[in-house]
Amino acid sequence: MTFVQKGSDCMEKWKWKWLMAAALVLLLMPVMGVHTIMAAKEKEKTETSVTDNGNGTFDVVYDNTEGAGIVVMVSKDEVDYKYFLSEGIVTEVIPLTLGNGEYKIRICKNITGNKYSVIYSTTLEIEMEDETIVFTNPNIIVDYETKEKAVKKAGTLCKSCKTDIKKITAVYKYLVENYSYDYAKVESVRSMSGYIPSVSKTYADKMGICYDIASLYAAMLRSQGITAKVVTGYTPAISTLHAWNEVYDEDKDKWYVIDVTSDIVYYQAGVSYKMKKDAEDYSAVKYYH
Repeated sequence: MTFVQKGSDCMEKWKWKWLMAAALVLLLMPVMGVHTIMAAKEKEKTETSVTDNGNGTFDVVYDNTEGAGIVVMVSKDEVDYKYFLSEGIVTEVIPLTLGNGEYKIRICKNITGNKYSVIYSTTLEIEMEDETIVFTNPNIIVDYETKEKAVKKAGTLCKSCKTDIKKITAVYKYLVENYSYDYAKVESVRSMSGYIPSVSKTYADKMGICYDIASLYAAMLRSQGITAKVVTGYTPAISTLHAWNEVYDEDKDKWYVIDVTSDIVYYQAGVSYKMKKDAEDYSAVKYYH
C-alpha cells in the first residue's frame, strides 16, 4: 500500500508539471507566431532606396527576388540612361555622368513586351566641384573591388610607372597582347536587353566583346588612380555600335581616345596600329560610364 501511495503522489506531481508546461507553451505560442511572421516579412521585403554617394554615383537597393524585368532610369536634360537590375535583393552603384544638376531617378518594372510601369521615383540634385570624379569610381558597368584579380594585375603592371601615360600604356599593352575578341558572344548579346559587362569574368576569360574590354580597361586604370570613361557610339571602321575608352592624363591635362578592342584585332592580324586614336573618328551617341 505504501508503494502504491507514493506512486500516486508521483503521478499527481507529474500531471501538474505537464499541465503547467502545456499552459506555458500555449501562452508563448501567439508571441512566437507573431515574431516568426514579422521576421519572415522582413526577410521577404527589402525597402527600396536611392542614396547619393557624393562622388557622382548613387546606390540603389531593390528587392527583385521575383526575378522581374527591372530597369533603373536615370534622366537629365531629356537624356535617358537605362540600367537593368539582376535577380535577387540587389544593391547596385549607378553613375551620374551627365554633369551637375537635377537627375530624375525611376525604378520601372516590365509589364509586357517593351512596356514598363514606374514603381519608385525620386530626384537627386548633384553639385560637384569636379564633375569627372564619377569616372574614377566603380559602378554597375565598371564594377570592381580591390580584391579583384584584374585590380591586382593592374597594380603589378603599374608598380614601377612614374607617370600617368606609362600606367595607361602598360595596362593597354597587356590587354592588346593577351586578350581576344569574342566573335561568338557578339551575336548572342545583340538580342539581349541591357547587357551588363563583368570585369572579373572578362579578365578570367581573356576575351570579350568591345563593351567587356572597355569596361575591363577602365576598371584597371581607375584602380590605379587614372580617370577613364567607357564610351559607346560609332567609328567608321566598325559598322555596328561600338565601345571604347576616353582616358585622362593628369600630368599633361589631356584626354586620349583609346580603342583597345580594335587594337586587339589589329595586333592578332599583324596590322599596324597606334594607341592614341583621332578623336574625330569616334562619335559618342549613347552612354558614358
